[in-house]
Amino acid sequence: DYAVTQGGTGSGIRYSDCEYGWNPDHEDLYEVDLHLEAGHTIHPDTYDNGWDSHGTAVLGETSAMVNAYGCSGMAPDATIFTYPEWTDEEGPRRVDCVTNAINDSGFGDMVLLEMQTEGHDEDSLVPAEYNNDVWLITKVGTDAGVIVVAAAGNGGNDLDSEPYEDYMARGDSGAIIVGGGTADTNHDKTTGSTFGSRVNMQGWGTGVFTLGYGHFAEYGGDKNQRYRHTFNGTSSASPFVASAAMVVQEIWEDFSGSRMSPAEMRDHLIATGIPQGAGGHIGPLPNLRDAINELPGYNEPPVAVCQDIVLDADGDCQAFATAGDVDGGSFDPDGDSFE
Repeated sequence: DYAVTQGGTGSGIRYSDCEYGWNPDHEDLYEVDLHLEAGHTIHPDTYDNGWDSHGTAVLGETSAMVNAYGCSGMAPDATIFTYPEWTDEEGPRRVDCVTNAINDSGFGDMVLLEMQTEGHDEDSLVPAEYNNDVWLITKVGTDAGVIVVAAAGNGGNDLDSEPYEDYMARGDSGAIIVGGGTADTNHDKTTGSTFGSRVNMQGWGTGVFTLGYGHFAEYGGDKNQRYRHTFNGTSSASPFVASAAMVVQEIWEDFSGSRMSPAEMRDHLIATGIPQGAGGHIGPLPNLRDAINELPGYNEPPVAVCQDIVLDADGDCQAFATAGDVDGGSFDPDGDSFE
């Protein structure tokens, strides 16, 4: 809400979501152009398996229309592009969809990787960049200035443990890896979230209300009026960080005429975030008020200028002065009101 008062809605930012599918006809998305990747048709098994609800839920967090019903996206004015990782034309194509999303993006734009992969065994779920090809294209993208936000995965794995030594030895891909935190002021790690020093930030990993699935309601038996109140895991967490980055990028660009690099954005969101509570390391939750107000030069503190005054005491040895009497020209560099 504070970001909106500062004009932060994601306007001017190109936002690409990489995953299986979406429902563009949902009543809270149907006026939004999802710009499906050209030349690709989402594989029908995506719909048969209900996987399009996942993408619909993600866009509900970031991009749902701001109106009198449903959800309001956290960065609703960002321009959306969708890159499916399974299509009729190419079959499974995770690396290609990520590659194309990054190649189509410019400096300071956003690519969200709503995906995970098998870790050291089949029961482990870790960031998609555990796959070396995804890591490599992510590194190429962040080196070129594209901000990549990626889910940490829901395997409860410790990325600092021995099975992941080779992965960690590759170094930093430059992506912002997001873990799942509790939806309260504790900001603890959720049980299922993968964690470790490579995980940078957290979002709510439980109890998120959004579009799709129908676990909360399916009004009139209509798939396009489905809502969910239990969207969980690092899938629900990642849009918090992606939205924060898009909003801060927009405000910073409007204010300074330039954009933050991936490293600058990651460092800034971490430095201004709300600290993590208990559990393995997943990092802080974005704090948009501080992230905006602590942009260099954006919201300077007021400057107090005082002057000496002399007052005559009355018979009860008391004297009275107003703030205006001692003010010697106090001012706010941004022109904000003192009230």
